Amino acid sequence: ASGKWIVFAAGNAGYNGRNTVGSPASSVHCLAVSSINSDGTLSGFSSGGPRVDLAAGGGMIISAGLNNNRVVMSGTSMATPTAAGALLLLRQVMK
Repeated sequence: ASGKWIVFAAGNAGYNGRNTVGSPASSVHCLAVSSINSDGTLSGFSSGGPRVDLAAGGGMIISAGLNNNRVVMSGTSMATPTAAGALLLLRQVMK
């Protein structure tokens, strides 16, 4: 009702044809993000199912580590910031 988007990672339970989106992403009040590979297919680790709203790249993402180091990580938690940023850019353009 506030017009704000709440975005959560779908989870890393895998898909295998079932709805595997975990909480809090399973709530109807938020957007659930899964992870895709560079070829557009669902990442093997990514949760999926009809509750997923959008997907973004989440495999082998360079992220911040401890002590000013960089680390390479994979997961829907890596895909979610990318999806949220893209949504904000879209929202800005559509104002």
